[in-house]
Amino acid sequence: MEIVCIGEIFNNDVGGPTYEAIYLGNELKREYGGRLTLIIAGKDLDKYSGKLSIQGVDSIILLDHPSLELYEQVAYTRAIAGEIKAISPQIVIAPYTSQGMDLLPSIAHEIGYTLVTYCQSLKFTGNGWIATRVIYGGKLLEDVEVDDRNIVATIRPGDFPQLKQETGSISVLKKSPEIFQGKIRPIGTVKPSLEDIDITKYDVLVSVGRGIGSRENLEMADELAKILNGALACSRPIADMGWLPKTRQVGSSAKTVKPKVYIALGISGATNHINGMKNSNTIISVNKDPFAPIFEISHYGVVADINDLLPLLLEELKK
Repeated sequence: MEIVCIGEIFNNDVGGPTYEAIYLGNELKREYGGRLTLIIAGKDLDKYSGKLSIQGVDSIILLDHPSLELYEQVAYTRAIAGEIKAISPQIVIAPYTSQGMDLLPSIAHEIGYTLVTYCQSLKFTGNGWIATRVIYGGKLLEDVEVDDRNIVATIRPGDFPQLKQETGSISVLKKSPEIFQGKIRPIGTVKPSLEDIDITKYDVLVSVGRGIGSRENLEMADELAKILNGALACSRPIADMGWLPKTRQVGSSAKTVKPKVYIALGISGATNHINGMKNSNTIISVNKDPFAPIFEISHYGVVADINDLLPLLLEELKK
């Protein structure tokens, strides 16, 4: 089976979702055999070569051209689709990022493949595919039968582990593709103002929900986060009430996080929130409701009122 993964460069780095797409590609490669090719478009891609030596990747195609420095749908579609047509894979896997949402339907149309979005798992039947998809914002999973041997499958960032880099020799082919420039030409990018911290960068997150009780109690949770060299995050109700900025909100409609330790305080576990943190390495939850859904995905759980527990915990940690 020929498998192609489309990666992307984000903020002058190989985006984490690229490694997730490769993870799914590796799963299919182990199941059905074959080759896995990674395609990335951009400018001055040589500097990323070291970060692209990833487990399971057989070859890498770097489409390097000055006109590909900034993303533009038409130019990227023509450049990447041309390589995919030459390989003729059974499946193309790519992350459904903000760029992917614009690019991948265009690529699927250009190469004549069926587009299947938000895939959680894939099974090749010989004549087509069975895909398990996330629907209704992560509240449900559905199995769909795709009557097509060739598909473009997209994944949500944060739904899969990220494969790490490894040493070794991987065939890297650098090409300068012929560029078809559309009528729209990007002239620059505008970075958002960083008025707050980036919770996705922390190894420890202390996240609070409605069970925190009052805004004043956030101080205890913030103190715990600082003692653990972590950051304070929250569920949607806390952000909606304005107790913490939206940049601290965890969920499928906000930030998707994968810290080493995620401490959920007074969070019941709405589907939206769980989808944003379920892949954390260790999940510790405190809730006075023993039937709170958050406990179903937690590695450790404490049934208690956090406003009774937090003062005692802080006292012990300060000793």
